[in-house]
Amino acid sequence: MGMVNGPEDSAPLPGSVLRAGCGPKAGEMRTESRGNVKSGGRPAMFLRKYHHALLTGVSLACLGWAAAAPAVEAAPDPTSAASQKQAIFARKQASGRRQWHLNLNPSALNATIRSQDDYREARLFGRDVLIRPDIIIADSLGTPDSILDLTNQHPNVVGLAMFDLDTGLVLGFCSGTLINARTVISAAHCVRFDGTDPSFDKTIGVAVTTNPDGQEGFFVTGDFVTAAGHVVPVEYDRDAFFLGYDISVIALNDRITGITPAGLVGSAPAPGTLGTIVGFGTAGVGSDPNSQFLDLRRRVATNIIEAIDSFNPDFPDAQLFIDFEDPDNPGAFDFFGDPTTTDLEGTTAPGDSGGALLVQDADGNFLLAGVTSGGFNPFNQANSTFGDVAFFTNVAAMRPFIDAVNPLRQASAIGASGDWLDPAHWSEGLIPANFNALRDGGEPTLVSSFFEVTLGDGTSTTLGDPFAIEIDTLTLDGGDLDISGGALLQVVDFVDLANGTLQVQDSELDSGWLLIEGGSFTVGENAIYFDNSASIDLGTVMLGGSVKVDGIFATDFLDLRDGSFTVGATGQLLDFAGSAISGGTLDVNGEYDTAAYTQLGGTVTVGESGLLIDTSGVTAMMGGFLDVNGQFVTGAFGQSLGIVGGTGRIRAPLGFIQSGGLLAPGNSVGTLVLEGDYLQDVGGGLLIEVDETGADLLQVLPDASTGLGGNAQLDGVVVADFQPGFTPDRGATFRFIETSGTLTGTPTIVGGPVASDGTPTVMRVDDELIINDTGVVSGGMSAGYFQVFALDYTPFTDTAQQRAVASVLDSVTTPTSIERDSVRNIVGALDGLSVEGALQQALQTLNPTETFMFDRFGYQLSRLIGGRLARRATARRAGGFAALDTMAFISNPIRLASTSASDAARLARGLGNSAAPTPDGDGNKEKGGSPWSFFIASDVLTGNNVGVNARFGATDFLVTFGADRRFGDDYLIGIAADVGNFSTDATGRSHNGNAYGFNFYGSANHGPFYANGYVGVQFMDLSGNRPVLVGDTLNARAKTDGFLFVGGMDAGALVGWGPLEVGPLFQIRHTSLKIDAYGETGAGDFGATFASRKPDQTLLGIGGQLQFSLKDKKKRRWLHLYTSVTFQADVAPRSRFFTRAGFTADPALLFDVPGVAIDDHFGTVEGGLSVRLSRSASFDFSFESDFGRKLVEQRRFAGGFRFKF
Repeated sequence: MGMVNGPEDSAPLPGSVLRAGCGPKAGEMRTESRGNVKSGGRPAMFLRKYHHALLTGVSLACLGWAAAAPAVEAAPDPTSAASQKQAIFARKQASGRRQWHLNLNPSALNATIRSQDDYREARLFGRDVLIRPDIIIADSLGTPDSILDLTNQHPNVVGLAMFDLDTGLVLGFCSGTLINARTVISAAHCVRFDGTDPSFDKTIGVAVTTNPDGQEGFFVTGDFVTAAGHVVPVEYDRDAFFLGYDISVIALNDRITGITPAGLVGSAPAPGTLGTIVGFGTAGVGSDPNSQFLDLRRRVATNIIEAIDSFNPDFPDAQLFIDFEDPDNPGAFDFFGDPTTTDLEGTTAPGDSGGALLVQDADGNFLLAGVTSGGFNPFNQANSTFGDVAFFTNVAAMRPFIDAVNPLRQASAIGASGDWLDPAHWSEGLIPANFNALRDGGEPTLVSSFFEVTLGDGTSTTLGDPFAIEIDTLTLDGGDLDISGGALLQVVDFVDLANGTLQVQDSELDSGWLLIEGGSFTVGENAIYFDNSASIDLGTVMLGGSVKVDGIFATDFLDLRDGSFTVGATGQLLDFAGSAISGGTLDVNGEYDTAAYTQLGGTVTVGESGLLIDTSGVTAMMGGFLDVNGQFVTGAFGQSLGIVGGTGRIRAPLGFIQSGGLLAPGNSVGTLVLEGDYLQDVGGGLLIEVDETGADLLQVLPDASTGLGGNAQLDGVVVADFQPGFTPDRGATFRFIETSGTLTGTPTIVGGPVASDGTPTVMRVDDELIINDTGVVSGGMSAGYFQVFALDYTPFTDTAQQRAVASVLDSVTTPTSIERDSVRNIVGALDGLSVEGALQQALQTLNPTETFMFDRFGYQLSRLIGGRLARRATARRAGGFAALDTMAFISNPIRLASTSASDAARLARGLGNSAAPTPDGDGNKEKGGSPWSFFIASDVLTGNNVGVNARFGATDFLVTFGADRRFGDDYLIGIAADVGNFSTDATGRSHNGNAYGFNFYGSANHGPFYANGYVGVQFMDLSGNRPVLVGDTLNARAKTDGFLFVGGMDAGALVGWGPLEVGPLFQIRHTSLKIDAYGETGAGDFGATFASRKPDQTLLGIGGQLQFSLKDKKKRRWLHLYTSVTFQADVAPRSRFFTRAGFTADPALLFDVPGVAIDDHFGTVEGGLSVRLSRSASFDFSFESDFGRKLVEQRRFAGGFRFKF
C-alpha cells in the first residue's frame, strides 16, 4: 500500500474498461439503504429496506437499465409521448447522469511500479534521505490477506482512479477519505502531477469507489462516482510534494450517502498515539520487496505516531511520521529510537497515497489525523520494507484550508419572509444554488459549492421566478416554501418535510427522495413533483403530515406509514417501483399508477372518480382497509389479511385469490363488482352486511377485456353482519353473491342478527349455503343465499313470569315461522332483543303482575274496615258516646295484605275494658247517657310494598262514619258507611283505587268474655299503569271496577289477678274480592287482558294476651301495658295472587300471571301502652311484628286518640 509521485499505476489488467454501473443510483455509492445518514440533515436510520421480493425485482430492472443507459442521449420530448403518463415514465428512464467510460492504458499497466528516478532527495532530522510519494504487513504478524478490511470497518476510506477527461484514459490510483456526502480528502500529488503545468490539471478526472474491493467496484459492478472538481492549497509545490500542503479537497458530482463520513481531528495527535493506516495500495510483507502486488483492495494496518515534523522549515508541523519495525527484531530498523511495535504493524506503499491515518477519540470514534503523503527507507532497504518511514499530511494544520474550500455548504433562511434569490434571506449571505466546477464552470480546478438548505420555524420563503435552482438537500423544520411562477427547484438528494408547509403551484419540484414527517405538501393542478434519482431509490417515505396532489406526483416508491395522502380529481400519482402502504390514509380521487401495489395496513380509499392501476399484475393485500368505490385494475389480486370493500369495480382477470382477511362488498349495504374468478380458501372471509334494505352483494363477472372469470368457489367463512337493531322475519333469506358462471363450495356461515347494543339475540343464521334451485336469477346468473332462524325463548328465561310468557309464544312459533299472525309484532320485537338482559326484561314486563296491586288494595281495605268496626264496637260498648276516633298506622302493605291480626280490635279491647263503668270516688257507678251515638273516624296506612317487578310506596286512607245503639251494658249494634282511597308510587308505575260502602257491626260482653262481629260491602274504582319494555318503553294503562265483601269476628277473655290480667283470644277475618274483567290500553299489541277474578282470603287466628294495669280510682286515671301473641293461618283456597292473562293482540292466547308468594302460616307479636288522662280523653300506642315469614318483613306502629263528648 503506497503511492508514487503522481497517480499510482495499477497492477496489469489489460483490456479492462472502467465504467459506472447501476448501484442504488448510477454513479453514487449506497452500500446500505439510502438515508442511514444524511449529512447536514436528520438521521434516518429508521428507514427500512425494501421487501425482499420488491428489492429483487428492482435490482433486476436496474441491471437491465444500466446496460442500456449509455445509448440514451436525452429525455424524450414529452409532447412526442402518447400521453403525459408515458412522458413521465420516459423521463424517468432517461434521468441518469453522464456515464464515464474509462480506458486503462496497457503499456502503463505493464510498467514497473516505480523506478529509482522517481525519488527526491531531502533532509530530515539531520539526515539525507530519498523520498518516495506514497500496506505492508510485518511477516510475523500475518499475510496481506490478514489485513483486508473484510468487515467493511472503514467504509469511509475510498479508492480513487484518476483519468483523462477527454479520452477516459486511466492515469493511476490513489486512496482518500470521505468527510461528508460531497467531499473526499486525498493527497495533492494525486491530482497535481509533477512535471506538468496547471493547464494539465484541468484535464484530470477522478472516480471514487466505496467498494472495499476496488477491482470489483471499478471494473465489475461499476459502483463509483466521479468528481466535480479537485482543489489543492496554493502553497503546494507539485515538484516537491514532501514540503507540505500535500492535500486535496475533491468535490463529488454525486452525493455518497449510507456511509458515516469520517470526522476530523481538531488538534494533532501527540507522539506515541496509536494510528490506524487505511488504503487501497500495494500489499506485501516487510521482509520481501518482491512479494508486493496491487489488487486495489482496502487494507488496514497500525503503527505508532513517532513524531510531528516537516521537511519545510517554514511549515514546521506539516507532517506526522511513523516507522516500520520488525516485531521479531524491533531495534534493527528503529529510526526514531522507540522500538515499539503494534499488533498489526505495517506501513504505506504505492496506491495508498491520499489514504487515511486514523486515531480514536475518547468514545472510540475514528478521526482523520493524517493524509498519506510519502515515505523513505533510511536503512537502504527496498521500498516499503522494514525500516521504512512514512509521513502523512497533518490534517489539524490544514483545517483552515479544508473548511474554506469544503464544497458542502449549510444554508438557513433568516427573517420572517423573503425571496429565495435574495442573498439577505440566507444565513451566509449566499443564494443557495449548487455550483459544479466541472459541469457549470468547465474546469475541475475551481471550487464547487453544494448546499444543504434548512427552512426553520417562523420563516417563509418564495421561489416565484422562472429560474432553475439546484441544491443538495432541503429540510423544512417549521418553515414555509412556496414554489410558483414556472420555477424549477431540483433537490439532488432528499426533501425532508418535518413541519411547515410546502406548496408547488404552476412549477416543478424534483428530488432524489422525499421524507414527510409532518406539515403539509401541496402539488397544484399544473404543478409537478418528480423523483429525479437516476434509478430506483427510497422514493417517498411518509411518517406523518399530509400531501394533496392535484397535479403530477411521480416517485420511485411510495412508503406510506402514517399521515394522509390525497390524490385529487385532477391529480396523478405514479410510482416506478411500487408501493407499501402500512399506515395512514391514501385517498385516490384521480389516478394512481403503481408498479406493484402492496398494502400492509392503513386505509386506502379509491373514490367514485378514482382509478388505481397495478401494472405489476399481482396485487398483495396483507393488512389494512382497501375501500374501492371507483376502479382497481390489476392482473391477479391476492389477499391474505386486511379488509377489501367498497361499491366499485375490481378488475382481476387472473383471479381474486383470498387466503385470509375479509372481502366486504358495499359501504354499509351495497354491491361490489369483481371481474374475474373469486377463489375463497379456508382462511378467507366474506363479510356481508345486512340491514332493512337488504344484504351486501358480490357480483362475480367476466373481465370486460379478456372475458376471463365469472366463477366463484366459497370454502372459507361467510360472516352475516347484521346492522345492530335490525330484526328480519323468521325464515328470511338474503342473497349475497351472484355469479355469471358456476357457484360452488361449502363455506361456514356465521353471524346473525344482533340487538342494538351489538349483543346476541335469539336469531341465528343457518350454516348452510343455499344456491338457487334453478341456477338462474336473471340472465343466466347463479346466486347464493343464507337463511335466518330463531331459537325458543324459554331457555333464556330466569323467572316464572318470564317462562309463562315465553312458553306460550314458543307454542305458536317455529324457528322459521310465526303460526299465529296476531302475535307477529310481539314476536318480532322480542326476536330483536338481547338475550343478555333485554329479552328477559321484556318477557318480565309483558307479564302484568302489577294487576295484583288491586288485590292488595282489597285486602288492606278489608283489614282497615274490620279493625275500625271492631274498635268502634268495643269503644261504644264501654260507654264512649259521640266520639271522634282516629287511628294512624305505619305498616308494610305486604303484611297488611296477608295478615289476619285485628290490631285495632285488640287496642279497642284495652280501651273498652278500661273504659267500662267503674265506681266513682264515692263508690257509686258512673251513670250512662243516651243509648244512641254517632261517630266519625279516619285511618291512614303508609308503607313500602315489594312487588314482582318493583318496590312500591303505598298509602291507604279510610274515613268511616256511622250510628249505633247500646242495649244495656253488654250489647251493641250499629251501621257505618265509609270512603277509602288507595295509591302507590313507583318509578314508571302507579296504581290507584277509590272505594265506598256500608257495614253492620255489633258486640256482646259477659263477665270476662267478649265477642265482636261485622259484615259489609265495598264498591271499588281501580286504575293503574305500568311500563312494558320491548325495546321502546310503552305505558300500559288499566281501568276496572271491583266489589268487596268483608266479615269478621273477635272473641276472647281476660281474667285478673290484681293488676295483672291474662286470657285467650280468637280471630276470624274473611274477604271476598271480585275484580272485573279489563284490558290495558296505550301499549298496543303488548298490553294485557284479564277475565274477572274472585280471590278470597280467610284468616283464622288464635293466641293469648296479657295486660298489666295501674289505676287511680279517685281521679279516674289509669295506665295499661299489654301484649299478645297470635298464630294465624289462611284457610281459603289458594286463588290469591295468581291469574291468567292474554295479550291485547290476542286475548285468547292465555298465559299464567304469578304474583308474589304470601306465607300461609305465620305469627304476630304485639305490645302497647294505653293511658286514660280523664273521663273524656285517652290515647294508645302499639307496635306489632310478624314472625315465621320467609320472604318479607312486617312491622306496624299504631297510635290512637279518643275523645268523649
